[in-house]
Amino acid sequence: MNALREQAVRAFAPNFHDKVHAEDLSEDIGLTWTRLARFNGNAVPLHRLAAPHDRWDLVTVFVAVLFLAKMEKVRLRQDAYPSGDIFVQRIVPEGALDPEELAGIPAVAPTGAGSPATAAAAPEVGP
Repeated sequence: MNALREQAVRAFAPNFHDKVHAEDLSEDIGLTWTRLARFNGNAVPLHRLAAPHDRWDLVTVFVAVLFLAKMEKVRLRQDAYPSGDIFVQRIVPEGALDPEELAGIPAVAPTGAGSPATAAAAPEVGP
């Protein structure tokens, strides 16, 4: 089964392992929380939390936001389902994300070669 999966990855996404990196979900959640704090509790479109033109960062932010929602730190809404923007709103104070809460979140590593990091730079906050 793994051989079939690897064959499919090579056929359909030959640079997959060059783009996927070892994930530290707690670090990604912390970075996303920091980005979200810049909006002072206002609802923000999900894409504004990711680096511009970086789909991998958008995926990373999306996964982090799902964990934050499960931890009841943010509220998610999508007004125009299924293609509308997903909005994220912090519902607890900025300092309410305790590092100990993140300690139990597992690190995930890709299978295969390559491990470049995703864009770590926070996006610019505009009007």
